[in-house]
Amino acid sequence: MYRLEIQKLLLEIDDNIEDAELCMRLIRQGIQIADKHNDLEWGVEMRYSLIHEERATSSCSESVMAFAWILNVCDQYPDQFHEADFLLEYEWMLCSAYSNASLSTEQIQAVADDLYRRLDRNQITKRGYYFTMAEYVQNLGDYRKGEEYIKLAMLEPFDEENVEIMEYDYRIENLVLMKRFDEAIMLMEQVELKKLTNFALPFETYCAMAYCMAKTKDKRAQIYLDKAKASFETLREVNSSMLYSMTRLLYAMYLLEDEMMWDIFERIADWEIGAEDDLHFMLTRHAAMICSHGGTKELKLSPRVSYYEADGMYDLNKLYNYFDEVATQLGLRFDKRNSSDFCSNEYRELKVMNGLKL
Repeated sequence: MYRLEIQKLLLEIDDNIEDAELCMRLIRQGIQIADKHNDLEWGVEMRYSLIHEERATSSCSESVMAFAWILNVCDQYPDQFHEADFLLEYEWMLCSAYSNASLSTEQIQAVADDLYRRLDRNQITKRGYYFTMAEYVQNLGDYRKGEEYIKLAMLEPFDEENVEIMEYDYRIENLVLMKRFDEAIMLMEQVELKKLTNFALPFETYCAMAYCMAKTKDKRAQIYLDKAKASFETLREVNSSMLYSMTRLLYAMYLLEDEMMWDIFERIADWEIGAEDDLHFMLTRHAAMICSHGGTKELKLSPRVSYYEADGMYDLNKLYNYFDEVATQLGLRFDKRNSSDFCSNEYRELKVMNGLKL
């Protein structure tokens, strides 16, 4: 009978697939039922569903514990559960580990090493592992090391998640972060010639190009902002897991004085709620700059945001103070964790670009 209860929950999830909060509640109920009856198969299945559901958001508040539980079951019952079936999700867990300012570099490295060992003993491609490590070191400001990891990834076989366009995306982002725009454009022309797409790509790649070019006042930024906007209109799904790229789009619009900027801000403002630390830092430091010149703006924002105004009129100076405080504290937390000043410097550079006093 308890299995029927779980199956009813799954049917309800299918009927309400667009309601992420309801789906998460139903999945939690399923986990509780499975655990109450010591049903490991359903326990693994429901936790796997939880991870996939949360992966489509800017949050990773429950997936880590769920994934640790699954790995523990795989280790205890290797004949019944195979860790190889879950290692693609482990790459996302590594990403979430370095996105959490509360985890030490030693803890992050331990997760990375454990993932590497499991991939190696199962003879699974390490392409996704190396790409994830590239993102990690780039978040520390080490773009050259990121390039080295990407080259290692390119030596590994493709898998069902790390498809061809993903390789282009990682390579192009690495190049634009190093301001090697001509090389990035050549790669993007290959993507366009091959007509490669996958979920939010090449939209997110266009966002990276427009953002980095606009920050250096490269005139080609407008070309890639226009491409990003056109690509955005073709997306089948837009969710808060795209917060990093949507913030890049927002800031490129700000720098290039695009009239759609505030529309994008209204759309993503409440994505900061429960967001992972690096996504939260990304949004707040750029939102601070957008609001830094003051004035009043009428905005249609969710009542879920902490700075919500019922009349819809917002003092941009107040918003700047809110975003600035959050971004400053997050930058300091990451710098303390990383034993560097890269994140705080990155935010200070934004302020200098916007003519703000430090």
